[in-house]
Amino acid sequence: MVTLMVVEGQEKSLGQIVKAFVTLGFCNNIDSMFVGNMPLSAKKNLAALNKKGGLTMPKNKNTYSNIFLRLKQALKERNSSNIWREIFNIIVNIEYTILVNFQIVVFNYFAAIMVIIVQMIGYFYIK
Repeated sequence: MVTLMVVEGQEKSLGQIVKAFVTLGFCNNIDSMFVGNMPLSAKKNLAALNKKGGLTMPKNKNTYSNIFLRLKQALKERNSSNIWREIFNIIVNIEYTILVNFQIVVFNYFAAIMVIIVQMIGYFYIK
């Protein structure tokens, strides 16, 4: 996808830019097309697994409220190993939040600028 964004930035022809956008749209819809073209037997198996709860996601046990409840319980019991485990759970949640939000900001807001900067570096410095 990054290659297509770079190609779009270098293309002078409107027709080629439109083709690149269509390709990006196609890449984004591949999952839906894959599910739509699955055999009927696979769809029946998936429906049966869903009915039994085999494909459902378990409840998230690492939300801050759950972690703080477990931490309170560990402090009450004075269980140091559980206290440290919950402190590390909080640290991991904070790191994950920072990394995911950083990725969202970089890819959604600065991707176009980064593509232009890479093109300028390639044009002026790589010969």
